[in-house]
Amino acid sequence: MEFETGLDMRDAPNGGAPARHGEPRVGLTRASYDDTRPGTFAHGLSGHPLMTLGSLAELALRRPANRVRVYDADTVTAGESIELVADKHGTARSLEEMVRAIEDNRTYLFIMNVETDPVYGPLVRELLEEMKQSLRAHGQQMTRGWAWVFISAPNTVTPYHRDHEQTCLFQLQGQKVVHTWNAHDTEVCSVDENEHFHSQWSLSKTVLKPEYAGRDRPFALEPGQALYIPFSAPHWVQNGPATSVSFSVTFATDKTDSIENAHKMNAMLRRRGLSPKPIGTSKLRDAAKDRAFRGIEHVRGILRRGRPGPSTTRY
Repeated sequence: MEFETGLDMRDAPNGGAPARHGEPRVGLTRASYDDTRPGTFAHGLSGHPLMTLGSLAELALRRPANRVRVYDADTVTAGESIELVADKHGTARSLEEMVRAIEDNRTYLFIMNVETDPVYGPLVRELLEEMKQSLRAHGQQMTRGWAWVFISAPNTVTPYHRDHEQTCLFQLQGQKVVHTWNAHDTEVCSVDENEHFHSQWSLSKTVLKPEYAGRDRPFALEPGQALYIPFSAPHWVQNGPATSVSFSVTFATDKTDSIENAHKMNAMLRRRGLSPKPIGTSKLRDAAKDRAFRGIEHVRGILRRGRPGPSTTRY
């Protein structure tokens, strides 16, 4: 699937948005934000007119076809591939049929890259600007941001997967339980799986195994609650007895960009027959790999006579 680079959230002059006055909508504060641990916080989005099921249905219908994924969710399991689930459980019904009757059918609807929608884009940037203040207090710089919508039938699941961003999942309607794992647990995220996930942007080696049971941390979400999920932390989602509506705002930082670059450098070295040390064993070595990969990308950009960009695949 084609990758979209997201909103530029670097500090001015490249990023930024006018300050918003009034009560904050995001309860992710300097005290509550810890990029290494998942945790819940309150949010103020539930009463927003753009967060109603009707408004989100209209959003789905005006998005480009490749920015909406919809399928029958009845038989989806936590352990199957999230990259293949839409094809495996596809439906013959039209998107409009699915959306208009979404509370009465067994649908999973995923709306992608909401940040590029002219109606929702300004709100997404406001939310990211609020989050950016908490990051800055911890010495991190937000670089890019995205937004997504998940509308899920009762008692259905979102399969086990990882994301390349840090995530704030805002629950708007219904209930769900999010099972999260620690991305630094080498029993769950092996060196090989980690490198493949980060360097290839692929989930083909990200598989839920029986032995992971009991190593997860579940979080139950109600409307008005949000969950922070750390960068690349594995998770799967169990919906409750009612239709669930969630709005997800995700972001990358200078720190997460550096980690991914170091993994890409490791993969490049491995393809040349070398055996680089795993990422995370030495901060100095990882920083050198990050700089080396950035340098290679810069040269590639010059040779292409264009600015280097991120990978072009996304699940």
